[in-house]
Amino acid sequence: MADSVSLKAFAKINLNLDITGVSSDKKYHTVEMVLQSVDVYDTITVSVDDEISVKCNADLPENEDNIAFKAATAFFEETEISGGAYIKIKKRIASFFTKTHTHILRIGIFVDDIQNIVLKMIINRFGHLIHVRR
Repeated sequence: MADSVSLKAFAKINLNLDITGVSSDKKYHTVEMVLQSVDVYDTITVSVDDEISVKCNADLPENEDNIAFKAATAFFEETEISGGAYIKIKKRIASFFTKTHTHILRIGIFVDDIQNIVLKMIINRFGHLIHVRR
């Protein structure tokens, strides 16, 4: 068994989001959405350790307030496995989209234009798989 594992957490762009109703317990909205994955990702490396700790290259909490820390805590409590994990998060997604957004504002392309461009690309590539509801 390996002492560590690294995974890519890919970004997704939400192309469409429709609220379609409310759950039967009235706690949540039901939604339909169209997501497109993109080739931008964060890297998460988890290593065996004596306790749970998180290290991140971005301005995120590295304590119990971090969602990765909370997930690891829940995992160890639920499985009753002793020990912990060192979780290293290398953020790229926020940086990529901040730089892209700044560049887009500079050249004068608006969000609607980008959505139309991306939608045309998806239709050209996957149009034969799209089912239109009437």
